[in-house]
Amino acid sequence: MMRVRSYLDQKGTRLVGPNCPGLLTPGQCKVGIIPGDIAIPGNVGVVSRSGTLTYEVLYALKLLGMGVSTCVGIGGDPINGTSFLDTLALFEKDPQTEKVVLIGEIGG
Repeated sequence: MMRVRSYLDQKGTRLVGPNCPGLLTPGQCKVGIIPGDIAIPGNVGVVSRSGTLTYEVLYALKLLGMGVSTCVGIGGDPINGTSFLDTLALFEKDPQTEKVVLIGEIGG
């Protein structure tokens, strides 16, 4: 992953993972293995290093009637692509996102 990250940095390409469930904007777009039916559209941004905890939080928000603007799974690998800070900056620019949930990784 060090070589991949270095190559993508040279090309100006964003690496979301590695080892992540992907991205989800409910009702609009799904990239990766993240289930599309566990979230509803709304104003909560979610960024997570843990795949399983991502699914749990998305589903809990859905049960509470709280929708998600976008969910970004950034993966739990030591060599990361997109960071929490990168994702927060993107959420700050997104007019749909009013709140953000950050999910860490056990031992990460």
